[in-house]
Amino acid sequence: MCGIRWSDEQKEALEGRMHLTDGPIFMNENIGITGTVPLTEGFEPSEKFYYANLDGNPVEDDMSHEQCLVIREETGLYVFSGCCHRGVVSAIEAAKAMFDGEKIALLVAGMHLYEADHKTRAHVINRLMQMDVEKIMPVHCTGMEAICELKSMLRDRCIIAQAGRSYEF
Repeated sequence: MCGIRWSDEQKEALEGRMHLTDGPIFMNENIGITGTVPLTEGFEPSEKFYYANLDGNPVEDDMSHEQCLVIREETGLYVFSGCCHRGVVSAIEAAKAMFDGEKIALLVAGMHLYEADHKTRAHVINRLMQMDVEKIMPVHCTGMEAICELKSMLRDRCIIAQAGRSYEF
């Protein structure tokens, strides 16, 4: 359970309400969850993550529970990820695989680039520019340096999220 220390009773209480996933799951023909985001070679995560096992010892978390919400509209796919722990390029590839051939109208995601060095950030940003993502809204764990670099490279395609604002797409 990805480091969540639930008792058997707690798990049983959620039975029927919780759906564990590996692959994509569709709520309807236009809304789905990617399930496990496969890693894209050359775009592996820029940092490691850990959780404590039942003995309290740290265990590396491969973040295989990482998922994205994908909504298909007439204008394209809208992809939402709290944190792209498995890499933002991997998240986009997983979303595109669900709706083959459709463009990404908007990506809203924490991209976990705040600890990445300049070379890694440039590599990811260059790939994002090639992926036909119409608009990108980097949030929280993207990091300020990466957000500034995204804005500089993508210009109007990069939307800087601001607290208290609302956005319509």
